[in-house]
Amino acid sequence: YEWRSTDFIHKHLIVANVLALLCKGVPQTMAAFGRKYFLSDLGCKLLSFLHRVGRGVSIGSVCTLIAYQAITISPGNSRWAELKVKAPKYIFPAIFLCWILQMLVNVMFPIYLTSTSSDKNITDKKEFGYCSSVRHDKMEDSLFGVLLSFPDVLCLGLMLWS
Repeated sequence: YEWRSTDFIHKHLIVANVLALLCKGVPQTMAAFGRKYFLSDLGCKLLSFLHRVGRGVSIGSVCTLIAYQAITISPGNSRWAELKVKAPKYIFPAIFLCWILQMLVNVMFPIYLTSTSSDKNITDKKEFGYCSSVRHDKMEDSLFGVLLSFPDVLCLGLMLWS
């Protein structure tokens, strides 16, 4: 069996999707069946962080795959023809960059989360079933939303361009 260049992308896409599914699907399923107080603060923060990283890496891996395939199927006389030879060398750094970027962007996401089982009395909070978050002012939430969605928008733009 000979490894193709896209096999590395597919492996990371599988890992990222499984991570996102398990870290979001299992806790939500348990919360839907009435088990809302099964996670500690650390568990809530870790699962939310892993879900966000998995989701972001999934988008980044699909973006890398689409860009690689666009380069691969481009005609020999196009401006991307010179990238056909170099593209396989850039797959590993692109996937590695996706993981690092998502971990750095989402590192502050768990700071605001607490478990619903914690006995902190917070009157103004958002409930997520098994986790909750303190509400902030609209400006802070908007800036936080822009920061979290910037890598996804960048990847979607690259996919459209490819």
